[in-house]
Amino acid sequence: MKLYSCAIRRASLFALLLTGLIAFSVSSAKAQGVPGGTQISNRVSINYTEPTGSTVNAVSNTVTVTVTNVTGFTITPDGGTPPGVNGGQSNVLRSFVMTNTGNITISIQFGAAGASLVRTGAFNVTQAFVDMDGSGAFNAGDINILSSTGPVSMAMGTSRNVIVVGDVPANAAQGTSITLTLGDAAGGGPSFDNRPKDASAGTVGTVGSTGINGDLEARGDMAFTIDATGNVLIGPNGQPAATGPTSNNDDYTNRTLTAGIDVPFGGTTTAGGVINFTNTIRNGAAAVDQVVVTAPTVPAGYTVEVNDPAAGGTFTTISGGGSLTVPVAAGGDHNIIVRVTAPSGITVLTGYSSLLRARSGITPQNFNETIDRVWTGFIRADKSVTVTNGTGIGGPTDAVPGAILNYSVVYTNLAASSGSGNADLTATNVQIVEDGNAAPNNWGTTADSLANINSTIAGTLLLLSAPNVGFTYTIASLTPGQSGTLTFTVRVR
Repeated sequence: MKLYSCAIRRASLFALLLTGLIAFSVSSAKAQGVPGGTQISNRVSINYTEPTGSTVNAVSNTVTVTVTNVTGFTITPDGGTPPGVNGGQSNVLRSFVMTNTGNITISIQFGAAGASLVRTGAFNVTQAFVDMDGSGAFNAGDINILSSTGPVSMAMGTSRNVIVVGDVPANAAQGTSITLTLGDAAGGGPSFDNRPKDASAGTVGTVGSTGINGDLEARGDMAFTIDATGNVLIGPNGQPAATGPTSNNDDYTNRTLTAGIDVPFGGTTTAGGVINFTNTIRNGAAAVDQVVVTAPTVPAGYTVEVNDPAAGGTFTTISGGGSLTVPVAAGGDHNIIVRVTAPSGITVLTGYSSLLRARSGITPQNFNETIDRVWTGFIRADKSVTVTNGTGIGGPTDAVPGAILNYSVVYTNLAASSGSGNADLTATNVQIVEDGNAAPNNWGTTADSLANINSTIAGTLLLLSAPNVGFTYTIASLTPGQSGTLTFTVRVR
């Protein structure tokens, strides 16, 4: 009898412990191993020996406990720190995980019109959806939480990913932070899970729950940084931030051919030529940028090649669609050599522009352009003559013996200058040589009395050894766009 009483007490104690365990689980709303509504039955068996030595088997009554329905709902990560992104990066994917930690099937609902997803910082959300098929991409059957409130059914112990996809603007500030928050549950930090559901607009929570703890909501959040935003400039040697006539995309380096251009205005060159330009690339990012150099626009017949001297490489042709990738240190300047080959037979006294583009490898949307311009000579001389006849023979403009020939030479630097930091063409030691005996000139033997030598730009006059047959007029410099006029007279013999 004493043995039976002990067994009954043990059975009762077990039932009490079991009931207490269930009660503890209800209060903590942790993941349950047994579905709600499951009946847990228990009875104790007893055996004993009666006085004659036989064994007698007996059982107690059965006690039954029904597992209570408990709601449990979490969203992770909490304070997550996924990898950083770069300015201009597209299709950045971030995931939240919703988990049913209760012991019943739950139904999850989101706020209307995407209110449950909150973002701060330079991040343009393009997609946000519950990945129902687990593919990682938005497909038929997935739930778009930017336009739909759900619901999403989740069996006990299951999880669903909420995937957020977005783009980082190309002008996003380096070092700034982007935060994403799914749900707006308050209190219970840092997890903000299993909170009593409220009616706020951004709630992510259960609806119609049969759990003893009612409907619950949860919240997840993450923050990541913009590690680098590619911002490159390219310009003339030592002047990557130069500006041209309109912007920093039409700054320029002007250089000239020196051979094959001794042809009057309107003619064509008699030889081709090669000119090496030095251009400077600047990396504005806080990380090494693999800058891609191309030549989107090249004059017909021209070839453009690029060499990175720091890499000790050979020239790479970039005209016709080629490219060269140049590593540029964080915050640093880097020089490249651009070799431009001009063909023969092109118009003299003309500028031929090759457009170079430097594109950031960090942020491919960001690029800058500069112009390497080859001139086929840049000082133009236009000569004209008028006749003054005061001899009384013939008309006032007839070139009779004794009439005066009034010669005029307009000299102009065709390479105009604009903007700032550009490499312009200034001619120095400009010599205007007038020799009456140098073919095709012949006025040295057909005219005399050289006089009235004047120039609108001051210079130095040097008469030839025979003063009546020519002179050299030297001007120290002729800047871009500058023009002057030199005049002199001779008399027809």
